[in-house]
Amino acid sequence: MQIKIKTTLAAATAGLALSANAASVLAIAGVESSGYGNYAGTQTKLTDASGMNGNTSSGPGQSGDPNTWTATSNAYQAEWQSAGNTNGVLYTPNSHNNKMGWIVFDLGSSQAMDEIHMWNVRAGVTTEVRNYTIHFSDTAIGVPTNDAVQDYQFTGANGWSAFGSFTMAATQATGNGAEAIHDVSGNSAQYIGIEILTNNGN
Repeated sequence: MQIKIKTTLAAATAGLALSANAASVLAIAGVESSGYGNYAGTQTKLTDASGMNGNTSSGPGQSGDPNTWTATSNAYQAEWQSAGNTNGVLYTPNSHNNKMGWIVFDLGSSQAMDEIHMWNVRAGVTTEVRNYTIHFSDTAIGVPTNDAVQDYQFTGANGWSAFGSFTMAATQATGNGAEAIHDVSGNSAQYIGIEILTNNGN
């Protein structure tokens, strides 16, 4: 199970870009996730432009219009990886909402958002993300840190509001734009949470 989430380093997928408008990409101040650190695919790969626009494993954050960004690598080293079947994947049905994994992005402060752009994994067909949910919060509590296997609940008690449930498009081709673009205009948040519920069979 893998996903890429990209953003510029403002100055940020799995990948993901958060745009305030067509010409502005929001910075990601921090990221936490389950099952990170496998095969060099750490959670930093979610935000450092790895595998995008010619960067094979890491690189400076992308800038400009996210609609012009393309995935140019299918190397697993350029993508966030779970930590493996025995010590990283959140096994269903024991996890909350039967999820396989989760990600929380911290924007540093509450930000007005316009669109979320997400790129699916390119390293293998069976590991492509399929079903997932998106949540927003200004007051998220209890997000695990430095724990690759701990579950987390995106509930109202933990400060979260659900935005919606979605299915990621399938792709294995490099040179493609985002598999999902979500219109989130009218929403603001400091934290963006993603629950990965299913992948394509691995």
